[in-house]
Amino acid sequence: MPEVEANDPLSKNTARLSISIANLEEEENPRHLVAEFLKASDGSRRDSAVSITSVNEETDVDTSLLGFKDKHEGSKQPNHKERSKRRRSSTSSVTSNNNKNSSLKSDTKVHKKKLKKSQEPPTFELVTSASADKKHPSIKKLSLTNIRDLIIHIFNKDLNHNLSWIRLKQITEIKKVVFCFVPGLVTDEFLEPTSTYRDDKFVPMSETLKTEGLGFFNENFDSLIQVTAPGSKDSLFLALHTLTNVPLTKKEKKDQIDSLRKAKLTVWNLLLSKEDMVQNNYPIHSDLVENDEHLNDVDSCEWVQTRKFDHEGSHTFALDCEFCQAASGKVLTRISLINFQGEVVIDLLVKPDEVITDYLTKYSGITEAKLEGITTNIKDIQEKILSTVSTDDILIGHSLESDLNVMHIKHPRIIDTALVFEHHRGPPLKPSLKWLSEKYLSRLIQEGENAGNGHSSVEDAKACLDLIKVKLQEGEYFGKNMNETSLFERINKDRLNVKNSISHEPINSLFIDYTPVRDTNTKDSQNQLQKVQVSSDDEAIDHLANKVDRTDLTLLKLRELEFNKGWSPIPKTYDGYIGLSDDQSESNVDLAEDKTYLFRKLDERLMRIYSALPENTMLIVCSPLGDPREMIRLQNVRKKFQSLEREGVDVSTIPEEDNWNFEKQCELQQAVNLARRAMCFICLKQANQKN
Repeated sequence: MPEVEANDPLSKNTARLSISIANLEEEENPRHLVAEFLKASDGSRRDSAVSITSVNEETDVDTSLLGFKDKHEGSKQPNHKERSKRRRSSTSSVTSNNNKNSSLKSDTKVHKKKLKKSQEPPTFELVTSASADKKHPSIKKLSLTNIRDLIIHIFNKDLNHNLSWIRLKQITEIKKVVFCFVPGLVTDEFLEPTSTYRDDKFVPMSETLKTEGLGFFNENFDSLIQVTAPGSKDSLFLALHTLTNVPLTKKEKKDQIDSLRKAKLTVWNLLLSKEDMVQNNYPIHSDLVENDEHLNDVDSCEWVQTRKFDHEGSHTFALDCEFCQAASGKVLTRISLINFQGEVVIDLLVKPDEVITDYLTKYSGITEAKLEGITTNIKDIQEKILSTVSTDDILIGHSLESDLNVMHIKHPRIIDTALVFEHHRGPPLKPSLKWLSEKYLSRLIQEGENAGNGHSSVEDAKACLDLIKVKLQEGEYFGKNMNETSLFERINKDRLNVKNSISHEPINSLFIDYTPVRDTNTKDSQNQLQKVQVSSDDEAIDHLANKVDRTDLTLLKLRELEFNKGWSPIPKTYDGYIGLSDDQSESNVDLAEDKTYLFRKLDERLMRIYSALPENTMLIVCSPLGDPREMIRLQNVRKKFQSLEREGVDVSTIPEEDNWNFEKQCELQQAVNLARRAMCFICLKQANQKN
């Protein structure tokens, strides 16, 4: 038999076998001792690094190698594959343990990464055409609806949904949003007419003009975002309506209609609440006043209120009045009251105590001749109403607060068709009675207006009554705007419904504006919405600073710049700065200085807003439209021309400046395009940023 060399593998295996056999033959072999100890232990004991299984596996491997000894004794040797397989079994437990240790280390690393990521502040990145991907495809134009969707996305915190134009990181850390309307700013104040960025969605602030007085924008925003204001070819739509209303899907419409159809509707469900009456300027009956509460206080000498008494017949009435104009305002000249059966109960002409300055015949139908010989006055009407209508009865009318305020009568149970039925564009707009009658009753009313004969108060009262009767038959959904829902309702509803939302707490909202708070209803309280009327921009910021810590979404308007540029009429309640108009200024220098002053005041107010914000709040500043003055001028020309056409005036005799033609229609479309150039600026206030 040839001699085995020292380096031969067989020599190494033989040496190893001799050691293993020697160990196994020892009576106090440590492996046997460990195995015996573990077998005696509790059977439920989990395998550890040294276990029964691992000891057995090692023993199996070693004893299998005895085949090499048996070969020399004439036994059959196991083949190479079997030997390799068995030998690997001994190393597999070691490898397995190593993998477990490696896995633990890996898990620890992942955990640390997640912890570090969770401590990072929220950020965002605008998606340009260069940075677009499958999740964030590039879009050509942005509109105010995109900004609205951003607000919804932030509050829903749906981590599985992405927006196409903006990447948000750590969205769950964005706690609040403040949206500030600043009408009066235009792109020309930020971009040169020849700028290569003029048609881009996103313009780096480094490429914008450094307009004197507007330093806040360059200091706190990275980009100017150009958006298209809502509108059509020849008109603008309300930017506020677009922002605060969300279209419903077909399924959502169907579900909402089905839900409302199931709800039983009675006449009592349509009554205005005390809050509704206060917010819509109704006089408040004493039955609705608690303790020393004072609501819509009026002179008690001139005012009367309905009394409770029993009577036969109808307990539901429809009321409508016609008015003329006097020096003090509107005066009553006709009143009509009909019962629930549509029968006329009262229809009287009224002689005002004041001299009529304008009969408003086109609308009222009242002429001087009609009132000749009339002796019935407002006191007579008050007595007639109080003897017919009990406190427990219901009065139906359209914007009935106007009628009751002129008659100086208070009544507690009111159904207002202007509030029961919604305008197709939503609040604060209210539908006209003429439109409601044509749409829901297929009935034309107030046709006398076109002929100059005015309205019929009996006809209008019957229309109101019939509208309510149809509403009761059709159900709650009838007359409601089923095309959209409120932003405030959507964000609260979605937060409860979105499975991936990390929070289900209600979202508190605040809306600060110059508009009188008359369109608030019970839904606002359900949607955690508070509305505040202000008389100046400084007052608006005071309210924001006081409430921002307790509010999740804040919407406010700063309108001083808009009023001073003459973009819209100045409200009577406005108590802010009024500078020089184009007519008052002696030179362009005066106008430029005044404009710079307004910019500086705006800059200071925006800084005040920013300073008041808690950390991780998103601030969105939006100029919702461009200069609308040329558009408004041309729209007025068209409106006047169409009115003259309806009156049968020969259009060939109309002066050129009042005429309407294709050329002016094209001018109007160009003016609308300019007015629809809106802008937005977005930033996040983070903990390490100074106020």
